[in-house]
Amino acid sequence: MPSFIFPNSTSFHTAKSFFEGHDPFIRDISALLHLDQEPDALAAVQYCVSELLRNVIEHSSSPDGAFVCAHRYTKGSPHRVTLAVADCGIGIAEYLSENYPDALGSDRIAIGLAMRPGITGARPGLYGTPENAGAGLFITRCIAKGTGGYFFISSGDAVYRLRRGLNPESQVELYADPYDETRYDIWELRSSWMGTVVSVEIRTDQIADFQGFFSWIRNHLPQRVSGESRIRFT
Repeated sequence: MPSFIFPNSTSFHTAKSFFEGHDPFIRDISALLHLDQEPDALAAVQYCVSELLRNVIEHSSSPDGAFVCAHRYTKGSPHRVTLAVADCGIGIAEYLSENYPDALGSDRIAIGLAMRPGITGARPGLYGTPENAGAGLFITRCIAKGTGGYFFISSGDAVYRLRRGLNPESQVELYADPYDETRYDIWELRSSWMGTVVSVEIRTDQIADFQGFFSWIRNHLPQRVSGESRIRFT
């Protein structure tokens, strides 16, 4: 399983210069997974890695950068890639507390907010536009569920896991609010993680046109999020 330590964000002046200078890093991760013959699966992995690293650079204030690991499964079925990005930064609750005071008192509330589009804000980068700013975790969750994989996030004492769908029909409907999902688990850790961990499973055999897949998600981002907001893959 390839693993990396990503450098401290203080080495970079802006998120834009970071991604312009470190696209080769993202490409190297993907090459190690031997996805050269699967360009759409490769693009999905690149997007998820870039967004998760962007979160560390822009939001975590991690003194040690990020820790990244990934693995590709090709024996048996389904073919899939799992990846994880971890940091030892200030955590989601601390980052969101300035604009969302309730987040500071509850890691469960904080990670729920972070997974909703338009909450955290973001800067342009790989696949990043003003239209999908602040939607990185939401789109990453969409990619995982839409391909039949799982999504996991932990920060502070809270853990959220979106389980794999039981059938294709359960994969096609995604909610802006992660707590509106039907197949999720939430629990509290006995010992808090000082920082954030995100793990994603992508079914690579389910992605035939990533650009179309991504564009569809981006074009259907809700402008106003409510508990009933949702998007549906068609």
